[in-house]
Amino acid sequence: MSPITSALQKLRSDTVYLGDPDAHARLEWIRSGNDNIAVKKGDDVNDQISSKHLSNHQQPGSPTLSAIVLLTEEDFWLSSDGYWEDPTPSSPSFADVTISCTGAAPPPKDILADFGNVVENINVLVGRMRTRERNMKHVRVLSAITLSPKVKFQHNLFKKRHLPSPETVGENEVQNVYAEADDQALDISTAHWPTNSRASAAALYDIRGTHRIRPLPAFDINGQVVQPGNYRQLLAGAVVQIKFTLMHRAISSSPETPGFDKFRASIIGINVLQSPTVSAARAYKHFNMHPRLTDNTDDGEASKVNIGRKRKNRE
Repeated sequence: MSPITSALQKLRSDTVYLGDPDAHARLEWIRSGNDNIAVKKGDDVNDQISSKHLSNHQQPGSPTLSAIVLLTEEDFWLSSDGYWEDPTPSSPSFADVTISCTGAAPPPKDILADFGNVVENINVLVGRMRTRERNMKHVRVLSAITLSPKVKFQHNLFKKRHLPSPETVGENEVQNVYAEADDQALDISTAHWPTNSRASAAALYDIRGTHRIRPLPAFDINGQVVQPGNYRQLLAGAVVQIKFTLMHRAISSSPETPGFDKFRASIIGINVLQSPTVSAARAYKHFNMHPRLTDNTDDGEASKVNIGRKRKNRE
């Protein structure tokens, strides 16, 4: 049995596989906090929301949706820091960084038609929730190169730590908590997390006690965790099975901007089924990534480092 055939059987058993033409008929939208989430019809919503068995990457109240896609080189923004350097409207601080990628129709002929079903199922689900007179941010996008449809997947890189406030335990106690977080309680992945720029390295150092990193849950063809420095090398151009949740949030209007409907496909897990071709894997040169900012120097400032930047392969 081929890896793709085996993956299909598993996905249909454990998830709602959007490559099936009738998948949208098995799903409905429910409210969960500020979001609407696509869930399987007939499931006990209260049980789903209160479940303690959900993945750390899975949203409460949502079954895992899935698809098999080709992760494209175009619009591939999976990196250890989202290439963040300065505040932007979508990421005003480093803690707000979201990394993303797009999935297109995979080459294998036996599942090529499935991707059309994935796009159609998403379109139907979005159509049920969209407010027609509002603008919309869709998870379905078009390739600027081929004009073919793709699906955009996203992942929040950070999660806020739940720490006490001075109002509840006093300033000294808070400082002690931060000191502990800066030592053994701080995630090893945070302490050694690679970055692509001086700005993101400094920003990571600044939020080390208030946020924890949520590594991308991606696994290579051998089932090994894909390290953050290898996201592009091992994932861009690969055929993968991707599990995700489909979410909607209605963004209110403001004096500066009109309201809009925002849809998002949040990554739960990626597993490589076919590795990238040599040409895809070499499309970009190696990233010179600084492993971390070193510990504070005597003057209390982070020591300065030279950090390489992304360079396109001009060969």
